[in-house]
Amino acid sequence: TSADNDRFEAYAWSLVVKAAKDEGASVSYSSPSKAKVTSLLFRTSPGSISTKSPAYTHACIEFPGKPVLEAHIGVKIQGKSRVPHECDVVVLPDAEADTCRATKAHPRQSAIVIAVECKFYYSKLPFRLSREFLGLCKELRAVDCYFAVNTSKASVERVLAYYRCNCETLVLPSASGSETLVHAFRRAFREFKRLN
Repeated sequence: TSADNDRFEAYAWSLVVKAAKDEGASVSYSSPSKAKVTSLLFRTSPGSISTKSPAYTHACIEFPGKPVLEAHIGVKIQGKSRVPHECDVVVLPDAEADTCRATKAHPRQSAIVIAVECKFYYSKLPFRLSREFLGLCKELRAVDCYFAVNTSKASVERVLAYYRCNCETLVLPSASGSETLVHAFRRAFREFKRLN
């Protein structure tokens, strides 16, 4: 019963999981209480990482000898301005996530490993999305932010390219954008492994 945009977020999340596995991580799935699950339940609207019910699923990503990471859908992140912003897909250390679940705080933007803004459209992208994504990049760590869309529009791509934003269009199972996005996520995970 999920809307297409919600399914698209889950698809982008699955590309993050694939990239982690391709980089040598073991991946399992957990509830907010850290119980392992095999049935996955995702958010369809933004919420707090500390929400315990419903028991939304996140992926636990473990690289040998590195801090454990979590990949979530639709959680709010505290931006540089201390205002919370929704991240459609976000990867962050599980230590940060545990602290936030215990204190009912939003994760800090400085802890983000990957943040993905997902847009699913049946027509060309509205130009305003480029401005909105630039604003999100300013609030988060721009180097870790990715704009994933199923369609394209030259003016949106041009603006984001000018500002060196990570933008991938035609992210669909049958299109090349998915493969390119997985490679971008793999680079982010490699950087995480080098720094930790």
